[in-house]
This record gives sequence, C-alpha cells and structure tokens, in this order.
Amino acid sequence: MRGDFGVDPKTGLLVKQPGSRVNYLPFPVTAGTRITLKNRALRCGIFYYSKEIPGELIHTYTYQPESNWATYRPDRSSPDWDGNERTLEWDGFVRLVFSGAAEEMRAFPAEERGHAKESDAAEQVLQNLVDIRPATDGAAAEVPAWLEDEVREKAARVFDRREEGDLTLFLLADTHDTVNGIWPETRQSLSEMAGRIKPDGIVHLGDFVDGLLPARYTRSLVQRQLDDLRAISEKLYVCVGNHDWNYFKGNTTRFTETETAKLYLGSKEPRYFADLPDKKLRMIFPDSFDPNRKDRYGFTMKTVRWFAKTLRTTPQGWRILVFSHVTPVSKLHVWSKEIRNGERMIMLLERAERRRPGCVLGWIHGHSHADQVFKERSFPIIGIGCAKLEDFADHKPAGSVTYARERGTALQELWDVLLIHAKGGMDFIRFGAGEDRHIETEANA
Repeated sequence: MRGDFGVDPKTGLLVKQPGSRVNYLPFPVTAGTRITLKNRALRCGIFYYSKEIPGELIHTYTYQPESNWATYRPDRSSPDWDGNERTLEWDGFVRLVFSGAAEEMRAFPAEERGHAKESDAAEQVLQNLVDIRPATDGAAAEVPAWLEDEVREKAARVFDRREEGDLTLFLLADTHDTVNGIWPETRQSLSEMAGRIKPDGIVHLGDFVDGLLPARYTRSLVQRQLDDLRAISEKLYVCVGNHDWNYFKGNTTRFTETETAKLYLGSKEPRYFADLPDKKLRMIFPDSFDPNRKDRYGFTMKTVRWFAKTLRTTPQGWRILVFSHVTPVSKLHVWSKEIRNGERMIMLLERAERRRPGCVLGWIHGHSHADQVFKERSFPIIGIGCAKLEDFADHKPAGSVTYARERGTALQELWDVLLIHAKGGMDFIRFGAGEDRHIETEANA
C-alpha cells in the first residue's frame, strides 16, 4: 500500500491524492472474488484491469510507466463504491483506493519503508482495511497443453544431444517482470523442463525488471523471480542488467552499487566468477553498466583489472565462458556509440586464447533483446533474445534476429537449454520462439 496516491478514473493511472492509500501494484483476482470493507467509515474505490495486454507493449518499443501490462476497464470500475460486499465478475487485476478521516487511515504512514518483507507488510496493511475472499482455494495452475507439448519436444531434443560429462544450464535474459506479464508461465516452463532433464544450474543474464518503480516495489518483483529460480535449481548465476539498478527514465530511487549487488547476488560486488572443478570450467560474470557515468554502458577499470586477474588465475587445462548483460562489442549495441572498455575486455580474452588455444568457449550476453552470433573475433559472442513477451524489430543490432511472439502459445516464451559439451562445442536448444543454435569450439587439450 502507498499513501497519498489514488487512481485516475479515466486512465487507471496512479495520481497524487493526499490522504488516500492505494495498492501500488494491482493484485490478481478471479471471477467470484468477494471484497468487503472492514470499516464503513472509510471510502473505497475499486479499479479493475483486464488480462488483455495492449498490443503496443509487445510490438513496439514501449515501457508502461507503472510496469502494469493489464488493460484498464473504466466500465468495470467503481470509483465511489459504497462499501457493501462486492463480488467481482471477471478475472483480472484490481486496485483499491481508500480515503477518509478514520483513525485507521491516520495510523499508517504515507509510505512504508524498509527493505525486508516489504510485500508482506503491504499485504498486512491491505488486510487491515478490507476483507478479500478468493473464489478459489489457490490450487496450483494446470499446465497448458501448449506448454506440455513444448516441454515434451524440447526435453527429447536435449536427451538426443546431451552426452555424458556435458554441463546443462537453463539460460534466459531480460524477463522484465510486470503486472500481467508472462513470468508465471516462464517459471512454470522452467520448472516443468527441470523435472524432465535435471539441469546443473540456471543463468539469468539480467534485466529482471523495467526499473521504473519505487525501490520497494522493484525489490518485490525481483525477489519473487529469484525465489522462483532458486526453487527450480540451487545453482543460480545472475548478471546485473542496466534496468536492475532501478535506473530508467529518471527514476529517483536508483539503487547504489552495494544495494544492487546485495539484492541480486547476495554479495558486496556486482562481479564474480564460478568454478566447476569437475567440468574444468570457469564461468565469469563481469558487471557491464554504471548509471553514475555518462558513458554508462561498459566496464569500469576496476572490472577490467579484476577480469585480467580472473583470466590469469584460471587453472591450467580449464575452459572459460563469459556471461554479461551488455555486449562488449560497440557495433552490436544500438543504445550508445561506444562500449566503455569493451575492446580491452575482448583483447584480454583473446590474449588468454592465444596463450592456451581452445580455452575460451565464448561470451554470452543479453540486453539486445535479439538473437545473434558474432564471429569476427577469435571466440564467438552470442546474443540471447528476451524472455519478455516482445517482438519489435527496431532498435536491434544489424545481423540480429527477432522472432514473432504470441501469448497463449509456445511462442510467448523464449529461453535456452545450454549444453556445454565435454568434447567441445555448445548447443543452445530454444524453448519457445526461435531456433536452436550450435556453436563449434575446440575441446581443451
């Protein structure tokens, strides 16, 4: 809940409204849900949003300012609800706006603060004001037929290509979680596939969120994704994306580097590496964005020095695979003319490759929201399309591919099962929109 805000009855957008409280993010409801105001001295407005996603959010470069992908329906809303019990007639999402001079309203500050259990605290405030009785008992959602079919087909493909000693990772990028987004289905697809093929871990290449919301709501969206992913695999590897700093379109609640590293990585630094001794593999995760600089895309000198040391101390006979959010190659980046220190990072990796031929498997990145394999350096640089339901073709690098997406079908999803073969080479087996890709690499001698 957030104080001194209400909802514009014409647009459904949040507006300043002193003395009122509103659930900042609309909460999901089903047909038959009953809502009863606990204190009739309060006034309450009910604002309804349907599950239809506005087409421009999928097919054009557009960010909804409240990370709300539901469609406002003024014809189903009641800005001046009288407070009697209300039974909702549709599935969708709801905002409730409370106002009045009752002691219950004055008991809550204009905005709850703190970093821990924020979603729980907001839920408790809502429960103090209104009684919400769902029509269902919260049973687990059934697996859609299209998802079952996709899981069956892609699991069979993994079994066909996977050999003894291979490393199996789920790989996804740019989920950009929102109200009425597809994260619940993406989580379900990852979970169903994990039940079939037992991955060794999950890699998320960053941009969990849009970065438009006040910090507490961004944290809530991020935490639910992290919790979901860790429930699927104990081994979770994360890159920090540019939006993940809660930095977008002038957001004033930007995270510090310390806050960012703690939230996403549970550490003090936004860069790290992970060793898999049984696979003789070092996976490296450099940070690639600094919102405090004008040339914000790229790598700090601190990261460059750390990267050089990390490469230098990689054990003999091991292979190296780099993951980042932003590409190190400026010609693959449409949002800036240069990638700060990108060439230095590439040259350091190429130097490692020259010293130990075949040790570098490649560099995998997100951010571009498109698939691409760049082969103009001594190792492949591989771009991954976005898990977000989006398919616009503009603002994409030359030579990249963007696939059509369709909600309610397998084409709404986009992520990979990455097979790192013990004998050399990598397979990217696509779940959802897109094509499988095979990347040839030399086995480490």
